[in-house]
Amino acid sequence: MPDHLISLPGRTLAEVEEAAIRAAFVRHNGRRRPMMRELQISKMTILRKLSKLGLRAAGKPKVRHFQEADVARAFQRHRHDIAAELKISDPTLIRWINKCAPFAVEE
Repeated sequence: MPDHLISLPGRTLAEVEEAAIRAAFVRHNGRRRPMMRELQISKMTILRKLSKLGLRAAGKPKVRHFQEADVARAFQRHRHDIAAELKISDPTLIRWINKCAPFAVEE
């Protein structure tokens, strides 16, 4: 049987899908865009499936450089939940943060 054909009897859908992805990976030398076109799947789907099959090289993790403003915005979005979880009032939390944190929070 030629290597580009997949024998279906006795195979699960997951096995057939894996075989199709592995065959496309070999045919296209790991290039994702031609694989996406051939398999008619999105970029995120091909990335997820290649990762699951161990065919996606782990790249360097992206480094996020946070700014003080980023932390302050996140805190403003979640401050009421934080105060509720700590069972303290919002003004008490703000006073503690302003005394201890490296950034100022407005009330």
